[in-house]
Amino acid sequence: MLLKKYFPDWTKIDTVQLCVTILQKLKYLHDRNVILGDINPYNILVVSPTEIYFVDTDSYQVEGFICPVGMPLFTAPELQNKKEYGLRTFGNENFAVATLLFMIMHPGKPPYAMQDGLGIKENIINGDFSYPFRNLKTGKVPKGPWRFCWSHLTYRIKEAFYQTFRHDGTNHEERKRYDAGYWLKLFEEYLSLLESGKFSAQDEEALLIFPTHFKKDKNKTYAKCKLCGKEYDEESLEQGICRTCLNDGQKYHCERCGCEMIYTNYQKYIRKIERYKICRECYEEINTICEKRKCKDCRRKFVITFGEKEFYEKNGLSLPTRCKECREKLKNNPKRQSHQHIPEKQFWKLIKNKGY
Repeated sequence: MLLKKYFPDWTKIDTVQLCVTILQKLKYLHDRNVILGDINPYNILVVSPTEIYFVDTDSYQVEGFICPVGMPLFTAPELQNKKEYGLRTFGNENFAVATLLFMIMHPGKPPYAMQDGLGIKENIINGDFSYPFRNLKTGKVPKGPWRFCWSHLTYRIKEAFYQTFRHDGTNHEERKRYDAGYWLKLFEEYLSLLESGKFSAQDEEALLIFPTHFKKDKNKTYAKCKLCGKEYDEESLEQGICRTCLNDGQKYHCERCGCEMIYTNYQKYIRKIERYKICRECYEEINTICEKRKCKDCRRKFVITFGEKEFYEKNGLSLPTRCKECREKLKNNPKRQSHQHIPEKQFWKLIKNKGY
């Protein structure tokens, strides 16, 4: 990642300061009716959090001179699929500003990336934004540190992103989007909180660009997971173990098909069960009916599963001709069992001689 390569010592203070610096310059241009049009990271040269340079300025929209270019990732939904760009509005521009800020605070991850979604372009058009706000959740936040990055933002910044990017957000429409001046106030407030040490006192990872856990709530009690040692909300731990560790465990292989399996810590420490010898697919297969037979003793029908067939063939045995109940009776009746080993003609002669 370029951020770690060129700015390895940066903290959250630096990225927030970078946002402030960019917004100050954007506001200056917007106040003078200049629209950049093609806002994207490649057109911004960064020397430090407080020293940046805008390049490729020949495409800026000034008065009636339009900006003919733009990256789909930063293009507002109302402009997607258009063959040519006409005069852009500040509403169009404000969408690109919000996208740029989001990608600085979630380095390299665009706002419309998600799990199990359509392409980013389609998500922009549909306003399908995956990050949660209050009790509104989609469960599609991309895997990785992005959910932690999101949780560490201030409430007001999360609200602004959500209302801008979500199709039912109060500021999703072109004319209602937040301008550079509004975003500048939010990020100046965030910078002040970080520099004051208030956030660091609440959470030791507040200054990390890529935190490893959700932002701590000052009204909750936290405890360390017994297995990984990371701190979590005490109420989210089960018998002192975090959810991540409960889903983790020891890898091994199915004794039947050889596929990889996992003996989870949840099975080991919570359910306290032995690890399964075969996988779910094999379990379902061996319990599937292979054939149906009629018991030679009671004449009732019984089934033989694939698992039973494998067992008998593996041990060099013929498939049973009696149902399970009759086999048990035969097993528990030595006298009757001994008769079964007598040749058939001799058996019937014995029956006749005994007067049955």
